[in-house]
Amino acid sequence: MVWSCCIPFCESKGNKGSKLKLHKFPLDKNRQTLWVKSIQNFEPSYIMKKSHYVCQCHFLSTDYELNNLLKKTAVPSVFSEVITLLPYTIFEDNSNFPSQ
Repeated sequence: MVWSCCIPFCESKGNKGSKLKLHKFPLDKNRQTLWVKSIQNFEPSYIMKKSHYVCQCHFLSTDYELNNLLKKTAVPSVFSEVITLLPYTIFEDNSNFPSQ
């Protein structure tokens, strides 16, 4: 199964085992509200659904612990319409991995 980032204009996709990190919304309602409000600052019409994921492109490097887990206090804060120019799709076999 392939999951997509729910942020408007972002075309990032991944599947289980891919290198792209996709994060589910927090279960904690207060944190969930912070995430939704942050996204709505970028796209006011955004409505969260349980099936939505936010990809790593929308978090700062400082939002991650040393073990690459998202910090409990992290809130998506990186938004840009430019993301559509560089879709970030990585699958388990690392196909479509951007060269560095």
